[in-house]
Amino acid sequence: MIALALFWIVVAIRRDLAPIAACVAILIELFTFNATFNALTSRAYYRPSMPILEKLRELSAGEPSRIVAHDWTFLPNAAAQYGFEDVRGHDPMALASYARFFEDIAVDDPTSDVKRVQNVDHPALAFLGVRFLLTDPTFTASSAWLLRYEGPDGKLYESTRWQRRFFARDARIGAIVQESPARLRVEVDAPHETTIASSQVWVPGWRTDTGRVVHDTFIRMVVPAGRHTITLTYRPLSFYASGAVALIALILAGIALRRIH
Repeated sequence: MIALALFWIVVAIRRDLAPIAACVAILIELFTFNATFNALTSRAYYRPSMPILEKLRELSAGEPSRIVAHDWTFLPNAAAQYGFEDVRGHDPMALASYARFFEDIAVDDPTSDVKRVQNVDHPALAFLGVRFLLTDPTFTASSAWLLRYEGPDGKLYESTRWQRRFFARDARIGAIVQESPARLRVEVDAPHETTIASSQVWVPGWRTDTGRVVHDTFIRMVVPAGRHTITLTYRPLSFYASGAVALIALILAGIALRRIH
């Protein structure tokens, strides 16, 4: 109410300052409502450094792979803060098609929407390229997992059966490089036209410079015979369209301000 009252006072005195006053009023309102819910804290508390995560970063350098954590350990979206790919995901960081696929892996708990994993030996985890498992200090994994770190902050295991991000029956997959979250490079030696399967989740906007992309929940690429370095990039039309809309809005706002003056 105070922000709205100040807005109308400014408008009454200087009508030409109405757009600026509206922006300030909105910022005040958002800050007032969110200051206690999303409290400002030190970065050290937001993303604290932990030995187990430093070890994970060291071991996971190189070819792209994914992680999972047992049950309530290292809840899904926390991994994104550290740059790790967690297969669990959680609202709003979950795609509908992938969420349906993951229902067979996640705990069936109608009281919670957190996608937890208790069966860390589920075969789908190997398909998804889960190379590392984080658990609490008391958990002991099966022989399919090799212990790589143990401390008061938890245990870190490495899978003995994780599958690479891209794979094929009739072709040799060489280096797989993730240049960025939106750009992957895959070396392929195919004796004939071959379908390259993957555990890379399909989202409209993924494109390849070699062959063509086919998909259901995950990306598949049909490539011609020969040796190729395939570049797979994520370029959604929605990003460019929203950018164009924002630019047009800024231009129109600038024109409106000039007319007011």
